[in-house]
Amino acid sequence: MANDSKTWRCGKYELSFDRPRIMGVLNVTPDSFSDGGEHFDPDAAIEYGLAMLDAGADIIDVGGESTRPGFTPVNPDEEARRVLPVVRALAKEGAIVSIDTRHVAVAKAAVRCGASIVNDVTGFTDPKMVEFVKTSTCGVIVMHAGEVAAPARTHATVQLDTSAAAFVAEKAREAAAEAAREAEKPARRRRGKLLGDPKPEAKLPGGVVQPSLPFGEPEPTSEPASEQETPAAEQAAAAETVALAPEAAPAATEAASEPNDRLATMMRRSARREEAYVPTSQLRRFTLPDSAPIMRRVMGFLSDQARTLIHAGVSRDRICIDPGPGFGKSANEDIVIQRETAKMASLGYPLMCAVSRKRFVGAVSGVTEAAERDAATFGVCLGAIQAGANIVRVHDAAGFAQFLNGYWAVAKP
Repeated sequence: MANDSKTWRCGKYELSFDRPRIMGVLNVTPDSFSDGGEHFDPDAAIEYGLAMLDAGADIIDVGGESTRPGFTPVNPDEEARRVLPVVRALAKEGAIVSIDTRHVAVAKAAVRCGASIVNDVTGFTDPKMVEFVKTSTCGVIVMHAGEVAAPARTHATVQLDTSAAAFVAEKAREAAAEAAREAEKPARRRRGKLLGDPKPEAKLPGGVVQPSLPFGEPEPTSEPASEQETPAAEQAAAAETVALAPEAAPAATEAASEPNDRLATMMRRSARREEAYVPTSQLRRFTLPDSAPIMRRVMGFLSDQARTLIHAGVSRDRICIDPGPGFGKSANEDIVIQRETAKMASLGYPLMCAVSRKRFVGAVSGVTEAAERDAATFGVCLGAIQAGANIVRVHDAAGFAQFLNGYWAVAKP
């Protein structure tokens, strides 16, 4: 699908993509990975947001909770306190404001204050968030956040009644006993041969008699009876476990319970991987994984969530998709995903490239400090734009606007 045929409706605004759109990152946080604390003061954040608009940003993405590797979750009240004054002031100046949040209460308040886009890092897996956006006219960004993005599926536990469980257990015990009897037969035959059971002599052609071996001919050895009984014994044990299911179910449920904040847990693991990463100043050759499994996960999720929103009543032209670089993915996987940008663009939704200063950008460029990765970020974004990305989310909106203007003037006269 041609880029200029896509549009993105965000409240009272409608964005066309005859050229890429720039989303400037505005973190109103003390702990974001590359600019934490720089715009934590509301007045400083508002001033910086307006400066990005003047420099060429089309959208300002305001976030009040860092989701960097190892982040500390922020409660919705504190997040709202951080972002709402900024959202209100920028919207009043005519900015297209995106609220970067995973909390439905914050999204609702921000839209009331003038936000035109809800950017949900958990991909609208919260039914309450879906319920909210279907009643509004805001644009939505569906992001894939690794393992957190897959909605948890619950399955009903099937329990047998007492009589049925007892019947199954009895049948399993009978099968175990039968297997034990069958296993004893080869052992009895071997004992008989060792004690000198007579064996008829074999006659060869011409009447020549072939004497039998002293201890009989070797036979294939069978497995010990205890090992042969294992499957049947396991069946009996399983049946007895099923019979006790009503008592065991609460403990199993507790063991399978998930941590309160799955996103924070996943990003803590990402932080440990990042600590183990040793950067290099040399250009690296990557041994990349097969793209098919990764892209099935990412594109499958994005397609499924977009359809979920559409079925709920969100019009298709309000939906944008984002593969979520850095969220539950290795550097190699992020490179593969970016190389498959054209496949994601072919889904027909506006596509975001949100790689700014991410860990994998440091891996390909050899730059350790996140704040110094803007040049490499621009290179990755350019590759994505050429493959069909429509929106780039960057920290240095002014620098990227200059970069894009220079490229566009020559490449797309």
